[in-house]
Amino acid sequence: MSLFLQTVPDWVSISFPYIRMALMVLEVILAIFLIFVVLFQPGSSEGLGAISGGQDTFFGKHKGQTLEGRMKRLTIITAALLVVNAAVFFITMAIYAG
Repeated sequence: MSLFLQTVPDWVSISFPYIRMALMVLEVILAIFLIFVVLFQPGSSEGLGAISGGQDTFFGKHKGQTLEGRMKRLTIITAALLVVNAAVFFITMAIYAG
C-alpha cells in the first residue's frame, strides 16, 4: 500500500478528501430528495382492480404522461443516482484511504 501512495501525485492526495466530502453531501441531498419524492407520490390501487376485474381506461393507458407517471420516473432516476453516487464514493474510499 505504501508503494501506491508514493506514486500518487500531490494534487490527488490533496483533492481526495474534498471529493469524498462533496460525494457524501450529494448522497445526503439525494437521500432526502428521494424520501420527499416517495412521500409525495399518490397511492396506487391498481392491484385491487386487477383482482376484481377492473377495466382499462384512457387514464390507465396513458399513465406515463400523468403526474403519477412522472413521479414514478423521478423516483427511479433519483434512486439510480443514489446508488451510483454511493458506488463512486466507496470506490474513492478504496482507492485512497489516507
